[in-house]
Amino acid sequence: MKGLSARSFFFLAVLLFNVEKSAADPGDLLQTFLQPNPAVDDRFGWSVAWVDGHVFVGTPFDDTWETNAGAVYMFDVDGTLLQNFPSPNPAVSGLFGNSVAVMGDRFLVGANYDNGGTGAAYLFNVDGTLLQTFLSPNPGGANQFGNSVALTGNQVLVGAHQDLFGGTIRTGAAYLFDTDGTFLQKLQKPVPAVGDLFGLSVDLADGLALVGAYGDDTGAPNAGAAYLFGTDGTLLQTFLSPTPVADNHFGRSVALVDGLILVGAQGDNIGGAAYLFDTDGNLLHTFQKPTPAAYDAFGYSVAGEGDRVLIGAIGIGAVYLFGLDGTLLQTFLNPTPAGSEYFGSPVVFADGQVLVAAPREDSEATDAGAVYLFEGISADPVAVSLPEMTATYNQNILVPVSLSNVPSSGIVSAEVFLSYDSSLLTVNGVQTTGALSEGWSIQTNIIPGTGDMKILKIAAATNNLDIVTDGTLFDIDFTMADIRSPASSPLILEHVLLNDGDPENTTTDGSVTLVGVGGTIANDPTEIIPREDIIVIVTDIDEDRDILMKDSFDVRISNGAQSETLTVLESAVSSGIFEGAISTVFSLGSTSGDGKVQAQAGDVIQSCYDDWLDTAGNTIERCDDTNVIGGTDGAIRVTIVSQPGDTVRVRVTDADLNVDPDTPQSAQVTATNPTTGESETVNLNEDGDNSDVFFGLLFTAPGSTAGAPDDATLNTAKGDVLDTTYTDVVTEQGGTEDLVDDDEV
Repeated sequence: MKGLSARSFFFLAVLLFNVEKSAADPGDLLQTFLQPNPAVDDRFGWSVAWVDGHVFVGTPFDDTWETNAGAVYMFDVDGTLLQNFPSPNPAVSGLFGNSVAVMGDRFLVGANYDNGGTGAAYLFNVDGTLLQTFLSPNPGGANQFGNSVALTGNQVLVGAHQDLFGGTIRTGAAYLFDTDGTFLQKLQKPVPAVGDLFGLSVDLADGLALVGAYGDDTGAPNAGAAYLFGTDGTLLQTFLSPTPVADNHFGRSVALVDGLILVGAQGDNIGGAAYLFDTDGNLLHTFQKPTPAAYDAFGYSVAGEGDRVLIGAIGIGAVYLFGLDGTLLQTFLNPTPAGSEYFGSPVVFADGQVLVAAPREDSEATDAGAVYLFEGISADPVAVSLPEMTATYNQNILVPVSLSNVPSSGIVSAEVFLSYDSSLLTVNGVQTTGALSEGWSIQTNIIPGTGDMKILKIAAATNNLDIVTDGTLFDIDFTMADIRSPASSPLILEHVLLNDGDPENTTTDGSVTLVGVGGTIANDPTEIIPREDIIVIVTDIDEDRDILMKDSFDVRISNGAQSETLTVLESAVSSGIFEGAISTVFSLGSTSGDGKVQAQAGDVIQSCYDDWLDTAGNTIERCDDTNVIGGTDGAIRVTIVSQPGDTVRVRVTDADLNVDPDTPQSAQVTATNPTTGESETVNLNEDGDNSDVFFGLLFTAPGSTAGAPDDATLNTAKGDVLDTTYTDVVTEQGGTEDLVDDDEV
């Protein structure tokens, strides 16, 4: 079924009717349609169309109103006759029903000898109301305007294969109209020639018009051709038989198949063929009867839907179902085989089943005709899918509901029920801009589900913007909640109904996972000696939880079994950069919780924090290390003072003092006479470059009391003990130690 209420009363009624798929095997005959009052040469089935479980059968030689005035019959799928449509202007030999096309709740009928022999086409509503009459803009005798027709959306294409060009006969043309009767374009060969029969077959879809000219002599006499136009009249591509031979009749039948071009050539290599092209003219596949034979007329009729094609071979009375790759899927044979019944002209896809006409079938009367409905091989269901997506907090996201394997029969309505976690996602609406359903009517409703789950119900429908290609049906606009910890919402397709269930569909659920930006932590510096501070810098915009003030959080500091907590503060509002400092002290032991890190050389001080939301949506611990280093142990030696007035030579050895191996360095020691309380600083100089040995002189003078300060001289008396002290700032363990050498006077 196609449509909701917007598709008119006919489709409201169809909503209540669902074609129940039979349990028959592919190829089984499901139904035979016959004219209610069959008569000789009625040719019931000369044209056939199908929509929503309804069969339209053209009978151009029907005599009910006038001899060969014609008629169209509409049946239910079970064979029940629903209505008989006569020509609005019944005329002898008008041949109303020579061609028929249907789209939605409207159908188009060609009467190629109506209107005084010039031809006409009529657009009806399915209730029989005449909506529009189309006449040739180039009226003339026996132009056969209406010999072929196509209908899509708001446009009508009518072939007139006997149309005149100047004084040249049987060149042919095709005329494009709006459904309101407005003439839009005349399509014809760039250089029309007699006998081209341009317009014998036509098709119209997606802004493209395809016209067959099976008498075209471009490659060889009557080799045939097909021409692809835009609906603006621009010739886009010319298609010729890959092996043009006289009387190939390439273009006897044409079909647009989801943007591809299918052309039948009933006389190709005598037995016939059909060819599949892309719109650039590239040949994609050649279809032939499995066992070709002369005069099979394979390719006399063609039809396409989705990834499948039907090809009729009226000479042998068979129809073949192929995949687009050329795989033969099924063969349909005449249930009442007899010569020249034209079984296989035309052929029509019928929602997974196959309609085949035999307009010259004789069981009821000679050439009375019949139409058969066979079980087909169901097309692959439409795949309806939701993606696996990620989004960060407060982000607006568009979640596409995607369709693939969309049949050429089209989709005009959709119901989609989707459940989601409302604690994480908020629905803002459904967007159709740029989507397949752009221009459709959309209605939504949200109902409670289980727990935090809610169900978004979407109903979408169109009057004339049928979806016939794969893509995004529509986008659901969500906003992610302001959550800074791992979370994910399932996106579950609880219910999907396309049209009234035909085509069928399969669903693939999706999800939205909350993700963050991903943080970093760094210690500065990366090496310290105990008693230096460590600056901890965390960069993580996810921790900027309040955009109006500076945020803070705690970082874990550890050194072995010792642990401390450091609070890092945002450097500026919304900067996402957080800093804090912690002090270290030298200690061979440790104490937790005092806000300091006790450390010695060889320790590794680690700072860590929990990145609650990384770029994959996980919580991970991020850490950085600072290594604790020490120096080398120093040493001090002084010479003996034998009596007051002697000069004392002081030597210090300490590699830590040699900070520049290319330049001599200096150091200081402190000399003290505890007896007098006098203390002097002694300067030492490195003994050459890069020696690590420092020398200096301490002077003494007789005296029992302290002398002048800062003269590098100590007053001494017999029995005094002089202390010379060197402070080793960084020991091997990283501590500080005073080294003393004594000398008694």
